[in-house]
Amino acid sequence: MDSKIETNQPIKLNLATRLGLSFAIVSTVTLLILSLVLIYASYQTQRNEIQIHQIKTAREVSLVISSYISDVLTSLNLFALMQPLFDIDHDNTKQGLSLHDNQTEQLNKLLVHRRLVLNALTLLDTQGMEIAKVSQFRTYLPKEYKNQANHEAFKQAMSGSHYISLVGISPTSGLLSINIAIPIIRGDVIQGVLCAEVNVTSLWQEVSNVKIGETGYAYLVDQHGNFIAYQIPSEILRRYGENVSHFPPVQTHISKGDNSKVYEYTGLFGDNVVGAYTPIKQTNWGAIIELPTDEAYTILDRMIIYISCLLVGGVLISAFVGSQVAKFLISPISRLTIAMDKMKSGQQSELIEQATDRTDEIGVLARAFKSMTDQWHDLIENLETRVADRTHELEVALEKLKELDRLKTEFLTMMSHELRTPLNSILGFSELLLLGVSGELDELVQNDVQLIHNSGQHLLVIINDVLDISKIEAGMIELVQQPLDVHQIVHDVQAATASLVGDKPIKIVVDVPTPFPKAYADRTRLKQILLSLVDNAVKFTHEGQITIMARYSDEDPDMVHFSVVDTGIGIPHDKQQEIFEQFHQADMSNMRQYGGVGLGLTICQQLIQIHGGTIGVYSEVDAGSAFYFTVPCFKE
Repeated sequence: MDSKIETNQPIKLNLATRLGLSFAIVSTVTLLILSLVLIYASYQTQRNEIQIHQIKTAREVSLVISSYISDVLTSLNLFALMQPLFDIDHDNTKQGLSLHDNQTEQLNKLLVHRRLVLNALTLLDTQGMEIAKVSQFRTYLPKEYKNQANHEAFKQAMSGSHYISLVGISPTSGLLSINIAIPIIRGDVIQGVLCAEVNVTSLWQEVSNVKIGETGYAYLVDQHGNFIAYQIPSEILRRYGENVSHFPPVQTHISKGDNSKVYEYTGLFGDNVVGAYTPIKQTNWGAIIELPTDEAYTILDRMIIYISCLLVGGVLISAFVGSQVAKFLISPISRLTIAMDKMKSGQQSELIEQATDRTDEIGVLARAFKSMTDQWHDLIENLETRVADRTHELEVALEKLKELDRLKTEFLTMMSHELRTPLNSILGFSELLLLGVSGELDELVQNDVQLIHNSGQHLLVIINDVLDISKIEAGMIELVQQPLDVHQIVHDVQAATASLVGDKPIKIVVDVPTPFPKAYADRTRLKQILLSLVDNAVKFTHEGQITIMARYSDEDPDMVHFSVVDTGIGIPHDKQQEIFEQFHQADMSNMRQYGGVGLGLTICQQLIQIHGGTIGVYSEVDAGSAFYFTVPCFKE
């Protein structure tokens, strides 16, 4: 017996490596989860800070623009309130100045005072006629004055409210500007309208003081989402009036929605931006603030890189620590493995003795291992002797069994011969008596002789069955296989079993297609099988029909399929496998009623298997049975 223990087989990953990897994997997964949580929390925090900053910046820009416009409106209102533009100034009259000259002088004073804000001023009477007009870029003559009665600015100012236009190009200065108109009121009477052309450049200078990151920018839209102002004049000229209502913050402005939200989208110049919106008081404008996402999330990107570096470092450290811990834990087991390699070849190992002195779990393992190896050595020493003894005992027992089997076979053969000789004589004399060779027999005697003959025939069948089963078990059955006409075989069986029916209302029919291939089997044994199956069918069928069938199929071209179908009492499902066992019937109580010793189906099964076929049964109680089997098909 080979007592070698397979311990030298190559191992791809030893225990220390697996333990180290497990430690590293657990640590890595933990660090990864923590990193993802930290990154997500940082992203949310950074995003909230960006939102707050963008909203704050948008409101600051809106406040600057609103304050700028309010300052201009305040200056114009104070000027209109303080200066008697439509009253005769006695001091000026003394100096020889007319009302027109007085008005022009007053407008020039205001223009000079607010020269960085105002480009031009115009005074209209209640009919919309220009009565005074001054500009930083040219001088107007009275004959150049026009009627502005149909202008929206005049109409709105005459209604008592101020008017603010969209940003546009001044026809006088060629600069970006907006027009503001206010009513001039004395008491409760509107005496005229004061119009001012406001320089937008100075407005954007105020806006530029608001920090929108390094690359952020602001622009204005009207109530319909049309682009109206930007810090670069050329961009205003190129985009003026362009509809940008598809931007989320512009949509919010148009719908007058919540201005405390921040959006991420493709911005004015085609890059991904973080945008916010705030309405501008005193106008229908909206201030849109856009900051490229590359700049907005710079801190987050740096944090991700920092966390990734920490993760890589943590993985390397955990791998190193895991390997050291694994070595520390596995080294005693490794020593035990070395000791086992030595002890399997019969060598004593001091490593085991050293390990047994330990008080921890390794010591317990070492002591158990030492005890096991001691028992193993004892077992190896005695195993070969014990195996040899048991083998000898088995050989003796096997020889005895063979001898007993031989004696049984000889006994059955001898008994069958001894029984068949006188039985054949009895059958021969009974047939002679029934034929009337010794004279006519009266009816009573003839019935007795017929009973003797039938009983002898039955006994002869039993003796033949016993002899067949003993030959099969001894391997003494020799088949003489040859091509057989299936039609002839089946009709011979039909003719031979016709007498078995007696007075029962049973019809034996044959169902074999024409033409039909030949079977390749032992003629005698094939008939014996069919006769046995038909005999069983006759026994257990009280009325109806018994069909002997043969079929051939291209799906199984190597075999011929036979079946015997009856309309008898049937077989319960739980008994259908037991009926092929020796000396067994579906219902053992039926042996006395129907006869037989339970060998017929066993012999059929053995003979069919020797042919290379199979046998089976399908049956329903009180509906009949169908026994089917196969034998080889003859191939020319």
